[in-house]
Parts: sequence; C-alpha cells; structure tokens
Amino acid sequence: MAVPGFFLSYTKLSTFRRCRKQYWFSYLSGQPRPPDPPSAPGIVGKAVHRGMQLLVEARNASIARAELELYLRQPGHEVAGPGTEAYENALRYFDAGVEVSAAIPAHTTWVERDLRHDSANGITFFARVDRIDLLEDGAYQAIDWKTGIDRDDWTDEQLDIIHVAARSAAAVPATSPMTTMAWNLREKIRNPEYVPRTRHLERDDAVHTLRWGFAVAETMRSTTEFQAMPGNHCGYCNWRAHCPEADMAARASWEAPDIVAPTEEAEATPDDLD
Repeated sequence: MAVPGFFLSYTKLSTFRRCRKQYWFSYLSGQPRPPDPPSAPGIVGKAVHRGMQLLVEARNASIARAELELYLRQPGHEVAGPGTEAYENALRYFDAGVEVSAAIPAHTTWVERDLRHDSANGITFFARVDRIDLLEDGAYQAIDWKTGIDRDDWTDEQLDIIHVAARSAAAVPATSPMTTMAWNLREKIRNPEYVPRTRHLERDDAVHTLRWGFAVAETMRSTTEFQAMPGNHCGYCNWRAHCPEADMAARASWEAPDIVAPTEEAEATPDDLD
C-alpha cells in the first residue's frame, strides 16, 4: 500500500520505537521542539561532529580542534566544559577521529550532507550523513561518527537508510558497491582491537531497504494510539515537561519491540533508484 508524502529517517524510526508519545510530540503534534536538556554526552557528540566537519573543510586538525574547544566553552555547555571528564573525552574522541580520517584514501570528500531519496512509492528516505568519500579506487564510502553506546541491529538499519539516500543523491553508478560504516570513536579509544560496524552494500540491497522501509512507513502511518513508554530515555527527552508519565522512568524501564518485519506485499523495484 502506498504511503503518500511520508518522510522516513533513522531518527524518526528510532523515536517511534522508543516512545510513541515522544513520536507524536516530535512529528505529529505541530508543537515547536523544546530546547535540548543539558546532557554531557549530547554536547560532546555535537562538539566532535563540529570538529570532524571542520577537519575536512579546513584541512587543518589544529583549527578543527580549536573550534571543538570553543564550542565546549560556550554558556550552557558547562556539563561538558573545561575541567570535566566529558571535556577531556571530547578531545580524545576528536583525536581518534583525526587518526581514522588520515588513513582514508579519499579522492573527494563531502561532509554533513542532508541527503534524500524520493521513492516512486511516495516515501522520502532521508539521512544526514557525516562523511561521504569517493575513494582513490573509485569506490564510495559513507561514515557515521558515533561517540556513545551502539545497538548493532539499529545501527545496521541506520547504515542501510544512509545507503539508500547516499546512493540516490550521490548518483552512485548502479554497478558500484558502497560501504557504510559506523565509526564509534569512544570504542576505538577503549578497545585497541575495535572494528567499526561496516555494511558492504550493492544496489539490490538498496532495493531490499526500500521494501522494508515501505512496510515500516505503513505501520507508522497507520498508528493511531501514542502511549508513553517510560524508561531511561526520559532523562534526555525534550518533551519531558509535557509528559507526566516521564516520572515513572525512575521506577520502570520499557523498550519497544521491533515494529514490523519486511513483507512480500511491499513493492520496490530497481527503478526506484533511477
């Protein structure tokens, strides 16, 4: 079944899974998004992403590091400011990212790109991609920098959505494979043997993701009840002040089940990527 005008991103999907009420507030209520609550991990993540972006744009690690430090010193960022463990972690994560970046044999690099694929089915697949490389050997690679805790199954879905959006927007040739990677800089520091989560994907894999996305979008679009699902995530939810159920988070934790599996009824063809 077609789902006209539906916008699908990894962030939207993960919000739907995490808490239906948060999903309603974020995507259906029409209310302006409240400011982010002060969170050291959140501030560190944004700082490192800023640094990694400028590392490519300025081609200078010192300039990029100085921008990262400036961001952490700003008012409102005290929980990750100078003298905190979070501040030192941010610098270590950035230095690890510099090391990773230096080893990439890139011919051309794009950073912080908002990419989309408008499907013939009426669904727009959207992804903000931290880094895309056209490598010296002609292969394409997309990287998502991470500084927190991963769930491998959800990360795989994020990388698959990135693949669809990047393959379409970057006009990757149909015969060319593409690698998508989740580089967790936190884990790189903690574990010398760390290997990034990596997906080696072909065009047919993008078609599979389209089929899966159509089924998921139909489930999301047809949902009519948006109950709160209190858990640890309430502590960093922008809508907490609007949600009495968030007070239950200290007493209970809830995790949403997988919402849907791919079905044969969802239709996608290679033409959707043309």
